[in-house]
Amino acid sequence: MLKLTRLLVLMLLLGLLVVAVFPAMAQDTIEYGDVVEGEIEEESEVEYFFEGAAGDVIVAHLWSTNLDDDLTAITLELRDANGDDIITSSYTLREATVSAVLEDDGEYSIAVITDTSYGGEYALAVYNLEVLGSGDTAEGSIDGDSEDQYFAVSGEDDVTVVFAFEDAERFVPSFRVYNAEDFSLVGYFVSVVEDATGGINLPGGEDMYIIAVEYSASDLLIYDGMESDFFIAVE
Repeated sequence: MLKLTRLLVLMLLLGLLVVAVFPAMAQDTIEYGDVVEGEIEEESEVEYFFEGAAGDVIVAHLWSTNLDDDLTAITLELRDANGDDIITSSYTLREATVSAVLEDDGEYSIAVITDTSYGGEYALAVYNLEVLGSGDTAEGSIDGDSEDQYFAVSGEDDVTVVFAFEDAERFVPSFRVYNAEDFSLVGYFVSVVEDATGGINLPGGEDMYIIAVEYSASDLLIYDGMESDFFIAVE
């Protein structure tokens, strides 16, 4: 009996030692519309989990919040419930973006990754986008303190996206259209005058397009303090 008691005590002590050496890892979570702030060290990873539904058109956007940091190379990965990579962002100075049309209901995650000797402070936002159809419009304003703004356009039929900037500053903001499946660039417009109007013809046959009105982190290095009103119409 004494030996059994000693054995149980030894097992308990070993269990406590394992807990002390391998503490429980907390899961960071994020919901649609949230903006979370964090800091990442060099050659490390932070993962954020969220609930999605089939058909959701999502964009995850990360940007550097401290321009004195060395967070110049950052990667985002969208992962499914099994931890498998769905899409990985390409390299962009001081920010990263991924988009996708979710196929299933369930848990997904966004991984923030640095695999170089750079780290720093960041903000991360995840959006479930409004889908604009023919005849729909959207408007807003953007400046250096506001988040980039995104809209989805169905790619089932041929459409033309008409956009306008009012009281814009030179080169800010930029207007871009991406393919939602891999966030590849389809077309863009950058204003060089205060008032500008243009359009992009989008061919049908694609699942979804992403419209982005952007004031990027790299723009803040040169064009900080500028703002503009914008208008979008789908015809």
